[in-house]
Formats: sequence, C-alpha cells, structure tokens
Amino acid sequence: MGRFDGRTVVVSGAAGGIGRACARQLAADGAQVALLDIAKDRAEETAELISAGGGRCAAYGADVTASTAVEAALDQAEQDLGPVTMAVGAAGVIRNAPFLELAEADWDRTLAVNLRGMFVLLQSTARRAVRHGGGSMVAVASVAGRGGRATCADYRPAMPA
Repeated sequence: MGRFDGRTVVVSGAAGGIGRACARQLAADGAQVALLDIAKDRAEETAELISAGGGRCAAYGADVTASTAVEAALDQAEQDLGPVTMAVGAAGVIRNAPFLELAEADWDRTLAVNLRGMFVLLQSTARRAVRHGGGSMVAVASVAGRGGRATCADYRPAMPA
C-alpha cells in the first residue's frame, strides 16, 4: 500500500529535473500523477518512465502562466485520473544573461513562469482540493535564492560592482 494511494497529484515542470523526479516518486508512492509542462512531448517521456514502473499518469501540455490552460489541463486530469487534491509546483525557467544584458522580456518571462505560474497552479488546485475535502500544495524553490550570480540576473540576481 502506497502513501498516496487513491490521490491524484498535479506536477508542473514534469518534463524534467525536479518536476520529473517528484512525479516519479509520487507515482512510486501510489499517486495518480497529472504531468503538466509546456513541453508536452517531454512530459510524455516522463509518463513513459512512470508507466514502465507500473504507475498511473497522464501528460498535459499547458503554460502555467495561463490560468485558462491550467484549468483546462486540470479538468482533463480529473476526467482521466480522478479528483485533483494535491499539487507540486516545480515549473521554472532561467535565462543565463548578465544583469546589464538581460532583456526586459526575459525578466518578465522568468517572473511569469516562476512566480505567476506557481500562483496559478496552486490556487487552481487548492480550489479543487477544497471541493473534495482538502489537500496539499507544495511550492518548489531553488537554493539559488540564497546568493547571487552575475550570469543569472533573472533567477538569482547579483548586481554588478
């Protein structure tokens, strides 16, 4: 019997990295996992890994910055996997550019995905969890926030001297 048997969890950023690792572990612990990522083909690769291990999951292409896309993916996930009551927000982007060279559009995209996307996913899932009797939300953050680096101004700012 798994720790998350009977639970449906949505994981953003499920195409790779921490999102993929979280999705695989949740599935190993019995959860049905809705894999969200803007790169649906890569989320499908995660689905293949989970399915090969005997887990139940489905991949959905969604831009976490768009609440309508997230809601549509969650609607489909609930049809495919059952009531969504848990979320792991792991979607994130980074542009490797020094502060003085970072374009405003890149800054805006990083904030949209890393902050707004987290808000959209967790709020959308929390509303569903409340309707289904409660749930859990996890927001993944990077340890990079503990210090700056000159070439990642949008992700972990360091001002030039």
